[in-house]
Amino acid sequence: MIQVLRTQREGIPWGFVTSITRDGVTLTDISVSFDEEVVYKYDWVGKAADGFPQMEGNAEEIMGKHFVIRQACMCWFVAHCLIALCGAYCSHS
Repeated sequence: MIQVLRTQREGIPWGFVTSITRDGVTLTDISVSFDEEVVYKYDWVGKAADGFPQMEGNAEEIMGKHFVIRQACMCWFVAHCLIALCGAYCSHS
C-alpha cells in the first residue's frame, strides 16, 4: 500500500512524504520537498561598471533552494524498486 502525506512549513506547501507498506509494515518513507537553504530574489538584473550582470533592487529571501528526494530506510524491496519509483516521481505531472 502507498500512502502520500503533504508537508507544510509555516502554512506553505513544502513537499510530501510517501510511505510504502506491505502487510501493515512500513518498508520505507520517501520524502520529496525543498531543502533548508536560502536563495535571494532581486527586483532586476542591472549592468555593473565592468559590463557584467549585477543584481539590483530589493532582495527577497526565499526558503528552499533545491528540491530534494530523500529515502528514510533501505530494504530489499526498495532496493529493487527505487529506480522505478524515482522515475515515476520525476515523470508524473
